[in-house]
Amino acid sequence: MRISIIGLGWFGSVLADTLSSQHEVSGTTRSPEKSARKNLNVSIETLDTTTTPSKDLLNADAVVLNIPPFTHQLEWFKSWSWNMNTHLIFISSTSVYGEMTGTLDESTIPHPATENARILLEEENWVKTFPNSTIIRFGGLIGKDRHPGKHLSGKKNLTQGN
Repeated sequence: MRISIIGLGWFGSVLADTLSSQHEVSGTTRSPEKSARKNLNVSIETLDTTTTPSKDLLNADAVVLNIPPFTHQLEWFKSWSWNMNTHLIFISSTSVYGEMTGTLDESTIPHPATENARILLEEENWVKTFPNSTIIRFGGLIGKDRHPGKHLSGKKNLTQGN
């Protein structure tokens, strides 16, 4: 299977490394310097907001769209030469639920409270127009070099400490 990962950041690099043992994986970074630092067994293209991915990347069996939100991002995505037969996997965030608490699932109606969350929700709605799409809403990602204790260390007067 050919898989493209648009955004080889923290999550995208781990995903590429994991998938590359069994699949043909390609991906993007924002600069050639970042490409050189990635020690991945994947082909890497440079992609920034002034360029678009190659047709080869967009013609993969699956494309993982894994870029943090920014203003006018959806227009940029729409300008790409998408293959509508590709399975589009969009990495979103639980931030689309805003300040809601309790048990939330895909049937919960989102209420984004930040601009980035509003952008993600708008992009999710666009992704749903693809015949074969999956939306994954991440929240609280942790990993080998990403432990929540590091982000809280030394902070005082934290609310909801549990």
